[in-house]
Amino acid sequence: MGKLLLHPPVGEPVVVEKDEASVGRDPSNDVVIPEGSVSRRHARLVRQDAGWAVVDQGSANGTFIDSHRVTDAALKTGQELRFGGMPYKVEIEGAPAEAAAAGAERGADVTVMQSTPLAPLPHAAPPTNPTAAYTVPPLPRAAPAVPRAAPPSPPPPLPQAPARSAAPPAAPPVSAPAPAKKGRGPLFWIGLGCGGCLTMVAGCVALLGGGFYFATHGPLDTVSDHVAKIRAGDVAGAYAQFTGEHQSRVSQEEFQALVDAHTSLKDNAEVGVWPPAGTFNRVNDRAVVRARIVSKSGIRETLVCELVQEGGVWRIDAESVEPGS
Repeated sequence: MGKLLLHPPVGEPVVVEKDEASVGRDPSNDVVIPEGSVSRRHARLVRQDAGWAVVDQGSANGTFIDSHRVTDAALKTGQELRFGGMPYKVEIEGAPAEAAAAGAERGADVTVMQSTPLAPLPHAAPPTNPTAAYTVPPLPRAAPAVPRAAPPSPPPPLPQAPARSAAPPAAPPVSAPAPAKKGRGPLFWIGLGCGGCLTMVAGCVALLGGGFYFATHGPLDTVSDHVAKIRAGDVAGAYAQFTGEHQSRVSQEEFQALVDAHTSLKDNAEVGVWPPAGTFNRVNDRAVVRARIVSKSGIRETLVCELVQEGGVWRIDAESVEPGS
């Protein structure tokens, strides 16, 4: 496989002929890039059987292929290879031009939460209240009394008249049935059902909104406060928001060089962390925030912060600045 050529936006290409070449800001590197966003020992370019590859050396602002952050990846002709904020166009002698392949970014996983729409609740059917006719059954009338036979007695001188039958008792008066109680109409039950549905929907919206605010406000507040400290000139305070691991990779002097290299950081007039100005992804105790920062002179850049939660406090574990937004 032939030589590796890196074409900058302006100027002559960088030619790499050695089997392995170091890249960084330090003058001792094989490829020296005097740019504030490039680490002192940023990456290595390695010749392989199948071509060339780039290996990141734990740089502060990362190594990117076609805007995807990589740790190690094969290079192909036509790709954009960026060290921090410095881009190059890749050309490998003897290799055909290929479409730039999107590299797999090694960072925080992204969890997509899809909300399932609530099924409409069935309306309760309005109850019916038929008025049943009430009929009082007629009371039975008493049977007429059977005349008693006269006891045997000696023949009276005069014949006795037969006893008269007793009159049947009078039937009690029949009262009219009480009117049936009038039930509620269908409109009442329809309104009650709709009101219940609206109450449940409002409760779900409030619950989802509260959960989203709880999940996002910590990382977004940390990034906003970080940029505010830089704008106020408190670089030491902004550096203190880094995790201990990130501070071991990037010194405060290197962080100061990054701030000085980007006007949108130290002289920002606008910071957008909420969509559509910014994006936010969180998985458990890790998050990635991409915020649009605009300087007072109108320069637009994107601040990329990878955060981790330590003891309930969100700290920045990696930070880089990308051109444009």
